[in-house]
Amino acid sequence: MIILLILILSLAIVQAAHPTGTFTLSNFKQNTTTTSLRECDGQLYSTPSVHGNKDFDFNLVNALNGDRNSVSFQSNKNSSMYIQVSTYPRLGVNVYNKLDTNAVSFKVVGGLNRPTDFSFKASTGEFIALTHSLDGDCAKQYQAPASDVALVNFSDLKSKADATWRLMIPTQG
Repeated sequence: MIILLILILSLAIVQAAHPTGTFTLSNFKQNTTTTSLRECDGQLYSTPSVHGNKDFDFNLVNALNGDRNSVSFQSNKNSSMYIQVSTYPRLGVNVYNKLDTNAVSFKVVGGLNRPTDFSFKASTGEFIALTHSLDGDCAKQYQAPASDVALVNFSDLKSKADATWRLMIPTQG
């Protein structure tokens, strides 16, 4: 009986300390959704959501670097691709380098603007955040409030809300 209890407690300890599953990551300002994280041609943007569009859906999986307090964001469209730096500090979606699992692993912390939401911190100490600019191949398809998504230092954030994300259940098409 004691051995069974120890086994159950051990399993509870090794479970991840964060949510996993398929989510749309939405950025909230003043309690309303403004934009959601999406991939377009291997680059990350945050744009108004499109009902049922899988570009907005990511699989949050246990961090590939093994840190139980972190996650990796796997593309819902291509399971071999993960969110990572594409051209520093710009984030994109690409096949990950198995020799650098920290590049695709992000520590989960309470939302900087709202503790019940989430913020994601890279091993470099920067946060996944909106930049309030639009560059890259898909930029011409979007307009404000859309934004590029990049790694941003805490001191460079225009607002804590720019690095705060709510995990939403994806809509069905």
